[in-house]
Amino acid sequence: MLPVSYYLIVAAIVFCIGAYGVMTLRSGIMIMMCVELMLNAANINLIAFASHFSQVNGHVFVL
Repeated sequence: MLPVSYYLIVAAIVFCIGAYGVMTLRSGIMIMMCVELMLNAANINLIAFASHFSQVNGHVFVL
């Protein structure tokens, strides 16, 4: 199993890509897609911490 830090790094990269897109794009659809990327990064964090601490709360929040 991979360490939690790998998942956090991936989530941070996905979040930064989404934030960059929100700040630079003008199309409303593309901005909404970038916001979705940011929300998916938060979901990755919830799943990573829930798996690390062996709790189900993070999985339930993502659903």
